Amino acid sequence: MNIRARSILIGNRIESPPGCGKTFLGVRLAELFYHNRERITGCNRPILMICYTNHALDQFLSTIIQKLHPKPGDIVRVGGRSTNPEIEPFLIQKLRQQRRNVRVENKELSDKYEIIKIIKKQLDNCEEKYYNCSQEILDITQLLRVMNRNQFLSIIEPILSKLDIFNNHWKSSKCGIDCKSDDSDESDSDNEENDESLSWEEKMEANKNRTNCHKLNKLSKNDQNKMNQHFIQWLTSKQSHSIINQIEEQNEDDDVDDDDGEFQKPRKRGRKKNEAKATVLKDTLNDLFLQTTPTTNSTNMNEENQINIEDDEEETKRLDNVDHVAIPFKFPSQTNEKEKKQINTEQLEFMQRLLYNRTALLSDDSVNNITDLWSRSIGKEQRQALYRYWLWKYVQLLTEEWYNLNEQYDENYQLMQKLWLTNDRLYMNDAFIIAMTTHCASRYQKVLKEIAPRICIVEEAAEVFESHIITAIGERIEHLILIGDHVQLRPSPNVYTLAKQFNLDVSLFERLIKNQMPSVQLCVQHRSIPMISSLTHHFYDISILNHESVLNRSSIKGVNHPLYFIDHQNFEENVADGSSKRNIYESDYVIQLANYLIQQGYDKKDITILTTYMGQRQRIQKTISQQFKHLQGIHITVVDNFQGEENRIILLSLVRSNADQRLGYIAVDNRICVALSRAQNGLYVIGNFHLLVEHNETWKIIINKIKQLKLIGTGLPIHCINHRDNQIICQHPNDFLKRPLGGCGLQCETRLSCGHQCPLKCHSTSHDTVVCHKTCQKKYNDCDHQCGQKCHPTADCLPCSEMIKLKMPNCEHISDIACFMTKTNQLECAVQVSYTCAIGHKVQVRCCDLRNEMLKDRLCIHPCDATLECGHICKGTCSTCHQKRFHYPCDQQELIVYMCGHSRQQRCHELGPRCTQPYIKICDHKDIPDISSRSPKCAIYQCNRYCLNNCKHNRCNERCKNECDRLPCNSKCTRRLHDGHYCFGVCGEPCITCLNCRETELPDEIRAAINGRNKRNISFVELECGHLITTGKLDEHVQKFEQETFLPNGFMHVEYPRCPKCQYPLIKCKRYSALIKKIHGRLEKFYSGTETLLVDTLRQRRNSDNNRQKKLCDLFIHVVGLFRNLKEQVSTERDKILEAIYEHVKKNDSLYLTRQQWLDLEHEYNRLVFIDRFKTLKEVLENDFNQSEIQTLDDNLFGPNQFTQSICQKCKTLLYYADDDNDIWQTILPDQLKWDEYEKDQHICDRKWMMCSKGHLMWVKDITEQLTCLQCQSNDNGNARIGMPHRIATPPLRRGGYRRSYRR
Repeated sequence: MNIRARSILIGNRIESPPGCGKTFLGVRLAELFYHNRERITGCNRPILMICYTNHALDQFLSTIIQKLHPKPGDIVRVGGRSTNPEIEPFLIQKLRQQRRNVRVENKELSDKYEIIKIIKKQLDNCEEKYYNCSQEILDITQLLRVMNRNQFLSIIEPILSKLDIFNNHWKSSKCGIDCKSDDSDESDSDNEENDESLSWEEKMEANKNRTNCHKLNKLSKNDQNKMNQHFIQWLTSKQSHSIINQIEEQNEDDDVDDDDGEFQKPRKRGRKKNEAKATVLKDTLNDLFLQTTPTTNSTNMNEENQINIEDDEEETKRLDNVDHVAIPFKFPSQTNEKEKKQINTEQLEFMQRLLYNRTALLSDDSVNNITDLWSRSIGKEQRQALYRYWLWKYVQLLTEEWYNLNEQYDENYQLMQKLWLTNDRLYMNDAFIIAMTTHCASRYQKVLKEIAPRICIVEEAAEVFESHIITAIGERIEHLILIGDHVQLRPSPNVYTLAKQFNLDVSLFERLIKNQMPSVQLCVQHRSIPMISSLTHHFYDISILNHESVLNRSSIKGVNHPLYFIDHQNFEENVADGSSKRNIYESDYVIQLANYLIQQGYDKKDITILTTYMGQRQRIQKTISQQFKHLQGIHITVVDNFQGEENRIILLSLVRSNADQRLGYIAVDNRICVALSRAQNGLYVIGNFHLLVEHNETWKIIINKIKQLKLIGTGLPIHCINHRDNQIICQHPNDFLKRPLGGCGLQCETRLSCGHQCPLKCHSTSHDTVVCHKTCQKKYNDCDHQCGQKCHPTADCLPCSEMIKLKMPNCEHISDIACFMTKTNQLECAVQVSYTCAIGHKVQVRCCDLRNEMLKDRLCIHPCDATLECGHICKGTCSTCHQKRFHYPCDQQELIVYMCGHSRQQRCHELGPRCTQPYIKICDHKDIPDISSRSPKCAIYQCNRYCLNNCKHNRCNERCKNECDRLPCNSKCTRRLHDGHYCFGVCGEPCITCLNCRETELPDEIRAAINGRNKRNISFVELECGHLITTGKLDEHVQKFEQETFLPNGFMHVEYPRCPKCQYPLIKCKRYSALIKKIHGRLEKFYSGTETLLVDTLRQRRNSDNNRQKKLCDLFIHVVGLFRNLKEQVSTERDKILEAIYEHVKKNDSLYLTRQQWLDLEHEYNRLVFIDRFKTLKEVLENDFNQSEIQTLDDNLFGPNQFTQSICQKCKTLLYYADDDNDIWQTILPDQLKWDEYEKDQHICDRKWMMCSKGHLMWVKDITEQLTCLQCQSNDNGNARIGMPHRIATPPLRRGGYRRSYRR
């Protein structure tokens, strides 16, 4: 640090040309303060660091963080617009989250936030009501707020006897004599009296009491509809008797149900009614007098509506002192674009014109003098004038409410801001540096005053308004350090006149420098090469020196000069949506130049594209994102946002080129200085320099320098880095395409590491990334073959795969094998030889496999072709099915439906798990049931809310858990879809995706139906599986199902209606929700054990699914134990079947076997038991068997056929007495269980589960007409399980003994 820079501790201004180290010096200064906090005066308090922009502040702060490595809390970055990830840990928002214990008044903050949310919602509601006043006629509840009650009673007098308030309240309380104005609901009198029985005084008293009746504030929906309709008829100047007749006719029409073929008539009638209302409102608001009367406020109305009341304090004060006419109109916050397009702006204009013309409205006295609103003297014009008066009064109420809410909002918002600032002061008070923008400093002025920093550092001070600095520093600042360059960007006032006439664009830094106040000026630049640095020397009074680090930098690859100006005469164009400019020629040129530099090997982070207009930046970004996606990542910005930054290569587009000879922004010296001083090694500028030289002296000086250096031309000279003599001048963007790879068009002569010549044309990138597609010619060291693979310079050659003929050492076959196999012990003979398996199949196998003992029983690939228990043909082979001893699982999938209604796909006839879902819910409510973890796996959720099954013709009036009382609607859906076509669905069901638009995807029968003659009446139901079924066919299908499911004797099959095509259950089809709920209603007792939804009462069955898993696991262990306990005489056969079981379980990771596999295991177990007995008897009674008997036993016990019970009986007659009645067949099930127990325990709908009328469940294989419920007949109900039939005990199986004497 030089001597003059050290004097900063005494002085307070650092002036520096571009690249001379302003930021570097500021960072070193912060480092000095940080490490000497105890010794330097003022460092015991936080140092305030401010900048004008967030970008400049983040750049300066990130450099300090990299140098000091502070911990979070030492530096506090105030403000929420920082995008630098390095600064994120120091954001005040992060400190708020990490140090919540420091915050105070959290409850107050939370309360204020909730209050503001409520007020904001009320403001939106108020604005929406105001907007609706111009779009529809006020309803009766709104009119009651502003109308005279006597006038209101006069209007409803003709229909008074038809109103609920009269029949239920006024008529039963002496016609209103006993009516009170309090909120208490008195009981109606039993003695009803008519108006005729009352005296004249009582009638007057009744009418007076009715005006104060509290029931008027709680009108029923029926009364509101009648009154609204009645008021519209009054407004159109109709007589009372005609209104009554019309209302009666319309009510009669509403009571009559629509025919099936006229489902569109109610919709058309409603549309005509809405159109009539709109016409009445338009005629009422569009008064001829209002159109001809001049207004004072209407001309400025649009301008005033654009003012943001919350942000403009002067406007708020002005509105507080005048009569509040109306709410400043703006769209409600929840209004979307579609709703905005539907706004009737003409009616809105009529209403606003009305509100701003008080003289066009009736006076209060004239309105109060009108008593009989049905008088013939009150015509249509007078009635419309009355409505305009009431509308004006109602808008006044809304306006007053709106302004009161605004005052509450401002008051609470200011209190909340004060609480936030109080909390933030706790974080900032202990910090070393408080960093914020000048705008943020003005907002935190009171907090900064309490913290009282002694030192303030202002980075880029030359572009900060003087008023901003004065506001931020406060009265306690003892040392103000301004760092900047007044020759670069200056402050930018929004009002151009303030800058030119009052010098508001002169910063405090510039004013002090021009007044020759003491300052430090740096003069050694470390950024640009001398050629680029010389462009800005004439802006400064001192000579700028070049540091030695910039003297020997490398040149730009592929370009002749590191600095060049490209001149052109192509005109700019205006951006369509603003006042910005763009130049298509320049944008295309800099994009192609950037692409060329990337081809030279430069990284995208080394290149920055600068423009002088935002429109040019947007055009470059759009082109890159669409056509040059590989360039995404190059920094593209405008000059004003790049002050204080630098990059290796800068591409500058000046944009301006026009016939009007206008320069705009690029004529400002400050921007010129910034734009030409950002580059380190390369600067390429494109623009109309002939125009610049003629109209700007600064550009004239710069261009003259460039001309002397011969660095300007109509095109950029580029060259090939491999062939320096091959040069071209790119005068047009497409000229860069002549160098597609960054080099010239000659063939690249460089040898790759593999030895081949580079296949590419001349290029500038490294050869390390070039992939050679030629064939490798390397020779193997241990054979005479060449590699022959695709070239692979970075890896060793693969083993030699050349095929050679070799005589196998073990079998004498001559086989073709790969060369590399001769160098290993992996010689496998691939010659196909004939093989006959144990059951007689003849197949071809490899010779080497035939000698492999481990594959001895797995060589046969003959199809099994056995018919499985499920009826399908086995798809396994002889070896995978273990010679038909243990079959491969059936590859077919079956859809199973659980009793709860869930379904899943599983392997055919698999004894799988129960339903694993927590609950089933068929209604459309979004409630999530609170299912206890102790509850069974699946529960039928009984929703207690009202059913949503409805349509415009009918609706269900029951709770969701009850059976629907709504019959399926047969009308066709009348909705029009987004594409304009009508829906082909049925009324009450969700709309079907447009069939017309996806006609080509539909089946032939659906396509024929929607294009047939009856297409106007045809309707479909889209099922949960996605299939489309016509409504009539589906109704017949479900009706047939219902007849077959609910039997006349009161029994019910536990089953659900299914799709006719795929058998998927129809659980959530609204059309048949009554049937589904009827089934669930009967099953609910079985699932819950009670009549209510309380699923916790299921504790007696809470481990049901776990019991099933445990039961199957116990069965598996029991079966394995049976096989292991067999004698050693059958160990070989036993080990084979055990190995098959273990292999299947390991492969499928499941103990769930199919019924066929369990049956195979039982057959195999009995076969092995019989083999054991046969071998024992054969040794003892060898002479007792003839040869034919032994052969028969061998065929049955060791042959390919399954050892069924019939074969077992044949073997029994040979080994035992024929008259022995003992059953020797042994089941593999434990505890005398039957396979039915495992099958029914899965709880699936297989037409075997039945439920009696009392809710008892039973599992019945064969259903007869004499079917009775065992549980209902049982006398011992205490021992009966809920929902399960009694198990009938069966006698134990007797084992057959050996015969005690043998045949002679």
